[in-house]
Amino acid sequence: SAFKPERTKPIAKFLNKILFLSPASILFSKANFKYGSLFSKSSAVTFPVLLFIFDYFYSRNLISKRVILEKIPLILVSILFGIVTIIARKEAEHLTDISKYFNLFERFLLASYALLFYFIKFLAPVKLSAFYNYPIRTNGILPAIYYIAPFIIAGIGVGIYKMKKHHKSILFGFGMFFIPILLVLQIVPVGSQTVTERYMYFPMLAFLFLAGYFTEQYFFNSRNRKIIGGIILIFYLIFLSATSFQRTKVWKDTMTLFDDTLEKNPRAMTVRNLRGIELKKAGNYDKAKRDFDREMAEYNRKSA
Repeated sequence: SAFKPERTKPIAKFLNKILFLSPASILFSKANFKYGSLFSKSSAVTFPVLLFIFDYFYSRNLISKRVILEKIPLILVSILFGIVTIIARKEAEHLTDISKYFNLFERFLLASYALLFYFIKFLAPVKLSAFYNYPIRTNGILPAIYYIAPFIIAGIGVGIYKMKKHHKSILFGFGMFFIPILLVLQIVPVGSQTVTERYMYFPMLAFLFLAGYFTEQYFFNSRNRKIIGGIILIFYLIFLSATSFQRTKVWKDTMTLFDDTLEKNPRAMTVRNLRGIELKKAGNYDKAKRDFDREMAEYNRKSA
């Protein structure tokens, strides 16, 4: 995943040691890392559930006494850290009540879109942004992609069901993707963004597993397929490397990042406010005032 453009954000912010600890603690849990991931990323509370996915993959009896008992300490610790995280988020005012903006059905659409977003951005990490604000309605209707997303997700589900020959590996891969990301689908809204790229780090490993599995199944059966697969892989890695390099330029400094974000998401008022503050600090009062005025106009429009 080092080639992935989505990772330029943590690299630029020197958070790799934290982002590494959570997946590493999960993957190497038998090496006394079992609880370490919880001290690096709160999303590691899904660890006990992920262990059941590994048990399924290795054909262990999921309802046996030993399999269940060995996870009870981890489940209890995860529940504890989950409660602590919710309390901390609430005190920091990171939990956002979007019920006054989106009804239950629309929140389901937001979750479906988020799930599809992470899937697509893994395959084609283009038009990345540091901030993805909630969608804006037009005449009371969300953008079309939000209504389409559940059907695409359902189609993927049907495709998984029909690939019975590969069921265990596919369910294992998608389980590793879906379970960690379930917490960040904004079912319990955190922050003012509908999706965030940094949530993709561990789920990336799931997709890499699936990519490796299907590459072995379909491209290693013959010499010609190996050549074709090798060519595809080389071009894809070149594409990822180029997009990652371009993405690092965006994270060069604060203003460059804010400008790029607002170019892609003009209604990202949180970022506009932050840019206004930076402009004010730099003595650029006219541009700062324009950002603050636009932020206030957007706030008044939402409040109307």
